[in-house]
Amino acid sequence: MSIEKSDGLLIAKEKILEVKNSMGTEHEITTLDLNGLELDSIPDEIGTLTGLKKLSISVNNITDIKNLEQLEKLTELYLGGNQISEIKNVDKLVNLTVLHLGNNRISEIENL
Repeated sequence: MSIEKSDGLLIAKEKILEVKNSMGTEHEITTLDLNGLELDSIPDEIGTLTGLKKLSISVNNITDIKNLEQLEKLTELYLGGNQISEIKNVDKLVNLTVLHLGNNRISEIENL
């Protein structure tokens, strides 16, 4: 089956809903992999997964780091292979110990 670019966000949202429904509550979900879905942005629904500790959303077309402010338990964030040019919105992720941003468009490291 071929995945169209516009279908990536729909698949990501469906995957989040599927995981939430199968596990009961969003607080129980600790790991989520949305790699390679050609996402242009981080889905809003990610912010509802407040128990999330590891998020891998690499190899997409994401340009901005957003919708993660509520993920206070997040310890690992993988955003490599995207189109991110500026590091922002990670200051509220106080438990973050791993931040992978390789293969993006970042030319200057600031705001950390």
